[in-house]
Parts: sequence; C-alpha cells; structure tokens
Amino acid sequence: MANDLTDNTQTIAFKPLRLESEKLKHATGTAFKHAQLTDVSGKTQAFDQVDFSYSLITRGYFHQATFKQCNFTGTRFIDCNFRNANFDECNFSYSDFSGCRIETDEILKNLPERPNVRRELLQILRKNALSMGDVSAGRAFVVAELAAKKEHLRRAWMQDEAYYKRKYKGFRKRASVLIQRIGLWLDGFLWGHGEKLWNLPISALVILAVFSLISSLVWASQIADPSVSQLTTVFKSYMVYYVSLFLDAPYEESLNHIVVIDWIVVIFRYVSLGILVSGLFRWLSHR
Repeated sequence: MANDLTDNTQTIAFKPLRLESEKLKHATGTAFKHAQLTDVSGKTQAFDQVDFSYSLITRGYFHQATFKQCNFTGTRFIDCNFRNANFDECNFSYSDFSGCRIETDEILKNLPERPNVRRELLQILRKNALSMGDVSAGRAFVVAELAAKKEHLRRAWMQDEAYYKRKYKGFRKRASVLIQRIGLWLDGFLWGHGEKLWNLPISALVILAVFSLISSLVWASQIADPSVSQLTTVFKSYMVYYVSLFLDAPYEESLNHIVVIDWIVVIFRYVSLGILVSGLFRWLSHR
C-alpha cells in the first residue's frame, strides 16, 4: 500500500519546463509558467500573451524582442539582456531583476497598477540599474518610486479600497500615514527629494517670505490703522533682514525682532547647508 502511494505521488509530481541553450521562436499564448530557462535566446522574436509567471530566466538574450500582454508575475531575471526590447501591457508584479539590461522607458510603461507593488518593483529596478552603472536610469526609478509612495499614502489616507481599510484601520495608523505624507511633501518641497537642488533656494525664499509676512502682521497689529504702502515697506524690510540673517550677512536697519523666528531662520540656514552639501556630494559622486 505504501508503495502504491509512493508511485501515485511520483506520477502527479510537478515538473517544471526546463530549457537550456535554446532559441525561443515567435510564440502566442505558449505557457512558460514555472519554467527554468537558461542561456535562451529570443532575439527579434515576438511574444504575444505568453505566460512567463514564476519562471526563472538566466542569461536570456532578447535583443529587439517584442513582448505584448505577457505575464511576468513573480518572474526572476538573472543576467538577462533586453536591449532595445519593447514591452506593451505586460505584468511585472513581484518580478525580480539582477544584473539585467532593460530599457528604462519600456519598463516604466508597464509598471503594476497597485502603488505598493509598483514601489517594490521600482526599488528592485533601481538597485539593478545602479549595479549596471546606469545612474540616469536609477534616478528615473527613484522619481517613479516616490510618485508610487505618494499614491500609496494617499490611498491609505483616503481608504477608498478594502485593502487600505483593513491594513490602515484605526487612528494611530492613519496618523502615521498623515505624518509620512507631510514629511514626503516637505522633502519634495525643500529639495525635490535630493533630485532637484534648484528647489532649495526657491523653497528658502518662500519660507523667508512667510516669516516676513508674519513679522509684518505683528508690526501692523501694534500700529493704529497702518496703510497698505506702510505694510508693503515693512514687509520688504523684513524680507531683506531675514535673507541677510539666512546668509549670515550684516544688516544695519533696526527692526522689532521675533526671537523665535530668528532662531528658526538660523537653524534653517544650517539645515539647508547640510542638504546642499549632501546633494552636491551625490551629484558629483555619480559623474
């Protein structure tokens, strides 16, 4: 009886397709699900609605190949070459890339719809691009990853889907999401997540203008019926003062200072300097 059970188990055992050193011809609907493809070639071939899900493709060469509506869910690519390959409506959810060359624009057109899954894929693609020395592609994946994170946090905050209602239920989790959203927005506003250093002087001027407006309104509250021209003049004076304080430059006019704002501007100066040095270091190190 035990032998019969053993024989039956061996009969129904799953054996994945194994191909080695073969050329994959034009295919439509051919299933390579759970397949192990090693040293295969698909150069200039067309693959239409082919199921590659959960397969392992090692050292595949697909130069100028075309993939249309193919399923790469959970597929692992190792040392593959997809140079000049085209992808159209393909599913790369939970895929993994290691040492692969793949067109940045093509893979960005085929990202998963769910933002959390999209973000995980972009993290893998960024690591893969940097390992291949493609810094520009790595930066493109960073920007797309941040966009996916923003969308993920937005959905978590709005809870317009059952998944987010279940995962982010309760005040503490929603508060955490809100803090992350605010932090991400500030990071983008101040220096573009490290990718747009020119944001730093613009954001600094905006913040100093806000401080100048607050100080001007405090001054106006102490004056009986101030005119618009007076308020404008005082605002300009405070703006010059805070810019001088931010740059650690001398300022000779006397103004009523708000000590708390002065301290914030000084702290903001050193924080901005640290951000600038960090951003320049990243930029120069990738040249």
